[in-house]
Amino acid sequence: SFLKITVNASGIANVEKLADLPVMFDNGAGALNGSEIIVVGGNQNGKPSSDVWAYDLSEMGEWKQYASLPVANGLVQGVAVSVKSEKPKETNSSQTTTGNPSGVYVFGGFSPVIADAPAMVNQNVLCYAGAE
Repeated sequence: SFLKITVNASGIANVEKLADLPVMFDNGAGALNGSEIIVVGGNQNGKPSSDVWAYDLSEMGEWKQYASLPVANGLVQGVAVSVKSEKPKETNSSQTTTGNPSGVYVFGGFSPVIADAPAMVNQNVLCYAGAE
């Protein structure tokens, strides 16, 4: 279950149940990106997965499946963090500045043994920028 817990100024907690994720989920990663909860990888329905799911807290509707991570045999036990980058400040020089894109960055984890494919430790940093 996913729960939204808020605390008012008096210190009283309000617990609201969100829609159930449409898959069984364990050993994955998650982060809040803007108004969306993003969950990635892990074991989904008991199998290693690269699937990405999003739940928009501003709409309080259903979970949406986004494009999968580019990891062939799933990504288990990764870590996710949300980053919001600001637009670079304009300058009068001829140099341009590029910042890191906003999104959910996924680090670490591994792809387990599947059929003849060996287990692989994820040494990449993946940036999931969302459905846009």
